[in-house]
Amino acid sequence: MANEALIHVRIDQKTKAKAEKIIRRLGMTHSDAVRMYYSQIIEEKGIPFRSHIPNDESLAAIAEAKAGKLTKTSMTELKKIWDGEA
Repeated sequence: MANEALIHVRIDQKTKAKAEKIIRRLGMTHSDAVRMYYSQIIEEKGIPFRSHIPNDESLAAIAEAKAGKLTKTSMTELKKIWDGEA
């Protein structure tokens, strides 16, 4: 802990409460979120990113992938789908 720094931030209660809800849904702590933010500031050399809670379609796709239910598709098949031929 000797190498850690403490950060104090003042923020209005409403903003804090809204952010807490999102941070919890992302499975993170406030410290995780701040560390992530600072790391990305360094990486991007500026204010870096937005993090989103996946929508229902994305959550379903993630669950499908985790369950091993993905199917392999060739580039030819993808092209047919893209061109509306499938």
